[in-house]
Amino acid sequence: MEWTVEAIKKLADENPDGFTVDVKTGKKVTKGVAVGMTHGLTAFDAAVLANVYQESDTNTQFSHRTVGGWKDGEKYIIDLGVTTQTIDEAVEFGTAYRQDAVFDLNINECIYLKNGA
Repeated sequence: MEWTVEAIKKLADENPDGFTVDVKTGKKVTKGVAVGMTHGLTAFDAAVLANVYQESDTNTQFSHRTVGGWKDGEKYIIDLGVTTQTIDEAVEFGTAYRQDAVFDLNINECIYLKNGA
């Protein structure tokens, strides 16, 4: 999958409440627990998206390297991340990356972390 700014915006337009996709295949990730590694990028360009793809091979510990996003009014927000198999792994990783929450894709539920704002 080649990531372009237009492709991300299209996903957000089609899924304004949110999406999580595998960076290699572009397919929706529907199982596991999504953990962001960034804090909701509102400014992104082709160079940022190229890094998403390139870094997808660097850590095989996780099920998927992901890109997630949503729309906030007219603003596009993306979050680069991973999915884990368990909530415990997600909480550990989310805490390390100072995330406010992780998202359990299995039950479509946000799990807020202690270090969240």
